[in-house]
Amino acid sequence: MKLLRLMIATLTLATVGCASAPPAKPTVNVTGNWIGSFVCNDPSLGSGIVVMKLNQDGSRVVGDVSVAGSARLTNAAAEASIQGDQLVLIGNRASGSFTVSGDNMSGAFQDALCGGKLTMNREPAIATARLRTVNLTVEALDLTN
Repeated sequence: MKLLRLMIATLTLATVGCASAPPAKPTVNVTGNWIGSFVCNDPSLGSGIVVMKLNQDGSRVVGDVSVAGSARLTNAAAEASIQGDQLVLIGNRASGSFTVSGDNMSGAFQDALCGGKLTMNREPAIATARLRTVNLTVEALDLTN
């Protein structure tokens, strides 16, 4: 009987010890239009403009992203999650984690072309008319052409 209790206690402790902590609850909302820039850690790999239209539902974030500059990626679908105040990219095109503070976000990223830093600002609601589509916004901002 003592052996059975000892086995149950050990199994219970082992199960509790293997449990992972739940992800941090979202403390930010990133829904909206974001415009910013990226710069590669290696300056020879370039820099450019990034435009995102994001929608958040709980901790799930989806939207569109366009990049102009040393890498052009037009109308790509974006998927991310919010963990606390972090926007964490999900997928195989790029990885990164960006700290969100109000209408600003920044952090490190890594994609097939370079690793670097991304800095973005959310556009005020009144300015969303400028962002009719992600493509038009990138074309309007693209200084590389």
